[in-house]
Amino acid sequence: MITSVVLEEDGGALKAVAERALRNMESISMIDKEEFIKHTSNNIDSFLDSTDCVFLKYKIENQVVAYILVKHFWNLSDLFVLPSYQKQGIGSSLLNQAIEICRKHTVGYIRLNTSTSAKKFYLKHGFAISKNHKSRYENAIPMEIQF
Repeated sequence: MITSVVLEEDGGALKAVAERALRNMESISMIDKEEFIKHTSNNIDSFLDSTDCVFLKYKIENQVVAYILVKHFWNLSDLFVLPSYQKQGIGSSLLNQAIEICRKHTVGYIRLNTSTSAKKFYLKHGFAISKNHKSRYENAIPMEIQF
């Protein structure tokens, strides 16, 4: 198991992880899944070479099985784990590493929008439902952690 910084050549593998994870989600409609897949693909393309983010991957036996993207060191945009690797601590590992990296920058918080199915995961990691910002997505729950 290896966690490391995402490289430009990882783009295709990251997109495959996101698409498989999103298609496996039961809490969002097929129309929303297609929109999120497109949005996620654009995020990957836009931030692959950015120095203004935390972009980590998790590999097992040379296969990318998960990744996290925190844009601008405060906006948790993507955290995806392949369905067959979920509930094994991989998402927690990536999230904890990303939080530690973000702590070194001066923003002091991380915000995200999540689904009802992932809400407990973020609560377990110290996030709270945000009163300071609203989600632009209809069924998303805005959350944040301050440090």
